[in-house]
Amino acid sequence: MLAAARTAGAAAIPNPTTAGAISDVRLQALASGLGSITSIAAAGDSRLFLTLASGRIVIWKGTRVLRTAFLDISSRVSCCGERGLLSVAFHPDYASNGLFFVSYTDGA
Repeated sequence: MLAAARTAGAAAIPNPTTAGAISDVRLQALASGLGSITSIAAAGDSRLFLTLASGRIVIWKGTRVLRTAFLDISSRVSCCGERGLLSVAFHPDYASNGLFFVSYTDGA
């Protein structure tokens, strides 16, 4: 499940380096049925890329997860438990060169 957290009555989550203890945190479900999310990354625009242990990267676009996976290497990934597609990182010039990197455990 993908969830967002916010303190009750707050406009935004306070900065943990300057805020006191948070006594009332509420979670709101944003999406379900995705499986194990191993990391969340941004590529410099409004999208969030959710890395799934099963070997797919899906895109959260503000209000929903897009149907088509950004990347599906599930046939190459040894999954689950401590294994799977672990993370994605985008090159600093991703917008112009399209380069990104993935970390995963393979089936070999």
